[in-house]
Amino acid sequence: NRYKWLQKNIQPISFVISAIINFPELSTYISDSQVELLTAVETDVLKSILLEILDLIYNHNDINTGKIIAAFTHSNEFKNLEKILSNNLVAGFDKNKIQAQINDYFIWLKNRKLKNRIEYLSHKPITTLTDAEKQELKRLYSGKWCC
Repeated sequence: NRYKWLQKNIQPISFVISAIINFPELSTYISDSQVELLTAVETDVLKSILLEILDLIYNHNDINTGKIIAAFTHSNEFKNLEKILSNNLVAGFDKNKIQAQINDYFIWLKNRKLKNRIEYLSHKPITTLTDAEKQELKRLYSGKWCC
């Protein structure tokens, strides 16, 4: 299975949070469009933690694991963060594999977004679809949207 977190029965976003906390420098590989995708598609309650971590890293040049954890010490999300860190989700992964898994997470999110769009369009009555929506649905069903 391509998605290692699924093999370990891990929430994908938990893996990404753990990875970014342990290797803050990997956040430089996350693009603005991926952050927008995360914001638009991810429904997990941990989304706000990941966004806060990324914001913290982007706004501080000298950030490290300890400073990230310290920034959450007095927040409501600290227990969630502590649980993620106690599971040591990135153990056994080298940095390159972790980076690949982060990339896979964003591919997974993109695919989820597209599947949601297909579901939305396909459940609309055909008579209410615009020409553009019909073309989009045809393109999405043809599989020309994937990776």
